[in-house]
Amino acid sequence: MRVKLIRSLMVVFSIVLLTPFLVFGGTTGKIVGKVVDKQTGEPLPGANVLLVGTTMGASTDANGEYIIINVPVGTYSLKATYIGYQEVTVTNVEVHVDLTTEINFELPTEAITLKPVTIVAERPLVNKYATNEIHIRTAEEIEKIPVRSYTDVVALQAGVVKIGNTLHVRGGRSEETVYYVDGVYQNDPYDLGKAGEIIQTSIQEISYQAGGFNAEYGFANAGLVNITTKTGGPRFNIAGEALTDEFLSESEKKLGAYSYGWNIYNLAISGPVPYTNKSAKFYGAIERRFLRDRDPRSGFYPTMVLDGAKYMPAPPDSFWTASQWQDSLRASGAELKLQGGPRPGNSSEQWHWNGNLLLDYKTLKFKIGGNSSREKGRSYTHDYSLLNAWRMPKFKNFTDSYYVKAIYAPTANVFGTATLAWFRTGEERGDYVLFDDIENYGDKTDVNGDSVMIPYISSNGGAVPRLDDFARFFAPGEPYGTYRKSKHEHITLKVDMTYQLGRIHELKTGFEWRRNTIRYYSIGARRLAGNMQGYTLEELRNPEIRDLIYRASYANNIGYDLTGQKEVDTGLYGAKHPIVAGFYIQDRMAFRDLILNVGLRYDYFNPNMKRFEDPTWIKFSGGMIDTKQLKPSKVYKDLNPRLGLSFPVTDRTVFHAMYGKFTQQPELNRLLVSYVRFTNDLLAGNMTSSGNPNLKPQRTTAYEVGFRQQIGDNLAFDITAYYKELRDYVKLVNIFPNPNAEHGTYAMYVNGDYGTVKGLSFSVDLRRTNRVAASASYTLQYAGATGSTADTEFRIAWTGSNTITYVSPTDYDQRHTGNVNVDIRTNPTDGPEIMGVHPFGNMGLNILFRFGSGVAYTHCDVASAVWPGMWWPHPTEPLNSSTRPWTSCLDLRLDKSITVGTIKITPYLWIINALDSKIVRSVYRGTGLPNDDGWLGTLEGQVWARNNPEGVAFYKARVDSPGNYGPPRQYRLGIRFTLR
Repeated sequence: MRVKLIRSLMVVFSIVLLTPFLVFGGTTGKIVGKVVDKQTGEPLPGANVLLVGTTMGASTDANGEYIIINVPVGTYSLKATYIGYQEVTVTNVEVHVDLTTEINFELPTEAITLKPVTIVAERPLVNKYATNEIHIRTAEEIEKIPVRSYTDVVALQAGVVKIGNTLHVRGGRSEETVYYVDGVYQNDPYDLGKAGEIIQTSIQEISYQAGGFNAEYGFANAGLVNITTKTGGPRFNIAGEALTDEFLSESEKKLGAYSYGWNIYNLAISGPVPYTNKSAKFYGAIERRFLRDRDPRSGFYPTMVLDGAKYMPAPPDSFWTASQWQDSLRASGAELKLQGGPRPGNSSEQWHWNGNLLLDYKTLKFKIGGNSSREKGRSYTHDYSLLNAWRMPKFKNFTDSYYVKAIYAPTANVFGTATLAWFRTGEERGDYVLFDDIENYGDKTDVNGDSVMIPYISSNGGAVPRLDDFARFFAPGEPYGTYRKSKHEHITLKVDMTYQLGRIHELKTGFEWRRNTIRYYSIGARRLAGNMQGYTLEELRNPEIRDLIYRASYANNIGYDLTGQKEVDTGLYGAKHPIVAGFYIQDRMAFRDLILNVGLRYDYFNPNMKRFEDPTWIKFSGGMIDTKQLKPSKVYKDLNPRLGLSFPVTDRTVFHAMYGKFTQQPELNRLLVSYVRFTNDLLAGNMTSSGNPNLKPQRTTAYEVGFRQQIGDNLAFDITAYYKELRDYVKLVNIFPNPNAEHGTYAMYVNGDYGTVKGLSFSVDLRRTNRVAASASYTLQYAGATGSTADTEFRIAWTGSNTITYVSPTDYDQRHTGNVNVDIRTNPTDGPEIMGVHPFGNMGLNILFRFGSGVAYTHCDVASAVWPGMWWPHPTEPLNSSTRPWTSCLDLRLDKSITVGTIKITPYLWIINALDSKIVRSVYRGTGLPNDDGWLGTLEGQVWARNNPEGVAFYKARVDSPGNYGPPRQYRLGIRFTLR
């Protein structure tokens, strides 16, 4: 015990000692260059190079070379001075995350010129310091592109496949991409998905790396997205934006489009903190969004119309059978109508804010900041749409991410930071009317005595019968069946240190430690009232009886009690605290003809949860698992080498290559176990899947080789070939019981999926030439695995079939992916002059064309997507041998900038899917079509159609879900302003 205490004290003491020498990792870049005599080319030792408006700078060495490290991301002016020479200032110097910007100076003597020299820098088209494929998007570029979220910006980069709202980088699963905002980990620890949102106008830069990142970064096997937000400048600045589509109609098409009720407003204020002599600067932004349809789709939703108006029959005062409902609807005279525009019950109200405060005491700096999101809304459910749209489920979610960073630079070649961050995210989802009143979801007779009941459901624990003659659309008043909520947090301590050793070596080391807190709850809420039936009110107050009722209702609780009302921190129901950590050391070597990035990373993962001693023989005691069989989970440790190199043949030709090993903890929702739910699953033999605290990290080995070439002064391209091998990915398998076990076979997540990804990406950039700038990317990729997700073999496990042992195309295997972006800008004096004004000056048109081949699916026998028991058709070909249709989309953004004094105003028109292309997201496996499952063409379907001719239209409407399609044509008007 004493030894452990001494070790803990030593760790704390070491951290305290190191704090003044820590680094601001992942949010800064570096500037290097040379200062020479313009006439002779001789180096000028001792010249001063200063970052204008900051206290940062450097002096040149005997070779006239200088290095400025720890430069925050942004755009600067760089000034060089030397006695006897005229000063030279280079403006528009861009600094990017983890990259080096090279700026060289040629100083004229004072005898040649008497005026200061100013040069406007251009971003190099070929950066020789990048040893892997890196794509940078700056605030200026993001403002012009006709997309809204930063994930949409990332989706335009090479190697990214977007399926719905999910990104897959270089053939990886969705959970393999890590997101950082201002250097703080931004993924939901439960499912490793992106959490929260950042106001687009607050983004300074987006840096995207496809799988080849250096040893500093861990916890991801596929991609890295690093977002840097804006900070305050030396002057006050106010900026804002408003965006709407309310000038259109929600019910009738105008200009070939509907209004989807999109309204977005934001405001940002930044500048120096008063009375601090500009040593303190701040930035703050807030955004409000109201969207009547948060995810517009081009399909139609069905509704009943009576006398030209939508007809929504009210639920009766008592239970009706399906026949009574159908007779009532027929008698009303209401007719089916397929309606376009915003879908009912799919709204969203959001608040987003972010900001930071920077305290600059020259060698010591502090940065405090973060971001938050709040959202509440509804979720469109297609089988509710016809008659039960008012009861579509509602949700609430939140994300908070805040940090404190201490940055210290005692000398010009050493700098550092300590970052302490707190992050949380969560959601709540349930019935629109009852929401968290879960005991009344299925209460017909007020069994719990609270005077709340639903008389028109069939029975306690029952539902409103589905209307078979109306293709099983829900009848009015049907409550949503389940309730769930979650709250996931993590606390992170990140420490790094960088030392610039001479001109060549940049040494960097550090560690990151993260402790997660996971709370999750779900329940089949409709079952509760049915399970309460038969008990007296006095018995229902008995905690033991209530526990039994909630267990029988399939409560799934981690960190909450069985009712979900109380947080629990210890014991069998307590919150779980998995720990992940990493330590790295790397050396970025900049030789004159070779750039080497060599690193080694140590990754640590502790599930910090009890595991079963023998998963084939689960023992029970008192209706629950016997805790005596549990023992501590294993701790996993991995060493991952990383190597990157860049070989500049000339200043316009660079070869680059990368090799690395990556490990990532599995999704915690595949690892953590709710013992209540697990016990019920085993004893009831349900179609379920169980977490496994013994899961080890997933492993990837990645290779990359590429070639960058600049052609002329304004055009460059990059070709990169890559290959990845995926091992120990999570899958479902059946666990067959020991002969003495009290339970049957069950499915558990284990490590076992394998895959390979190979691809070729091509990107080209045209620097602005004659008012036109352009970029394009194309990726040819083959992504294969034994499973696309951890749940790929769910049906196989349930039916007891053989597990998949061969590599097939994944569900997100998109062979061809690409886009072309063209930006056309006029100069201020372009076009005719009218009354001293050039109306066509300062105008811009941004054209974005995206295309992709269809992703894979498995063709099967024709089966009905409506009738129960027919959802699992038999495959007619090997897994994922067919593909969906190609898709394409053309987006436009037209803007005009007007400057009046210190105010800049930019109105703009944003057109989404300008050609109104039909984008297919999902198809039926029996037909390959998005609007027909093929069942009406079968003998069984024809018999049903003859007996129910009016039901055919309802069946087609039920099958043709808007969720099968992408976005339609949309028009949005916006205006931005900046006041300095």
